Amino acid sequence: MQRRQDAIGNRVTSLAVISHTTAIIKPPSSTEGRLTVASSTVTSVPSSTSSPLAVRKMTKGACRKHAGYTFMPGTSMCIRHSTGNPVTWFEARQICRAEGGDLVKLTSSRKGSVCHDFVRHKPVKKPYWIGLQINAHGGRWVGGGSMVYCRFIIVPTASSPVCVRVNKGPIHVWKIADCNSTDVKNFVCEIV
Repeated sequence: MQRRQDAIGNRVTSLAVISHTTAIIKPPSSTEGRLTVASSTVTSVPSSTSSPLAVRKMTKGACRKHAGYTFMPGTSMCIRHSTGNPVTWFEARQICRAEGGDLVKLTSSRKGSVCHDFVRHKPVKKPYWIGLQINAHGGRWVGGGSMVYCRFIIVPTASSPVCVRVNKGPIHVWKIADCNSTDVKNFVCEIV
């Protein structure tokens, strides 16, 4: 395992070495006060824990045990799109956790595309919550892990935490929203 710092300055442990293209966060410039995104190549996957035993893949059989969830081949994702009454980000997360999962973590372009394609075919054409919060230190996924991949046009910073929703449409651009906003009716849960 290798120890290094991510783009935000957090210490992370590299668990596996792979090569793929993704979006990398650049530190804020002193004049703009916000982060920007550049496309680059990442050669390691940050882990929220230092134990390789913490990594496990969802199987189709294990996903079937969760009513309403769909197994997404190629990503080992077990996800469910929920729609209905408006919910805050916190309420959406509480619902996911009650089902044994959490809000979805879109940590790679592959996971982002698979999740967006899954949700795009649903009849509701509204944004949906994902498991990412942005604060003054950058983005953090639910359950831990720094944001390395993202779909913001300009990566925001915030002095107090804000949550992230994905706009439905031909491109799945991420936008920030007040975590207590009830403008969002949709969310995606993931069993991991």
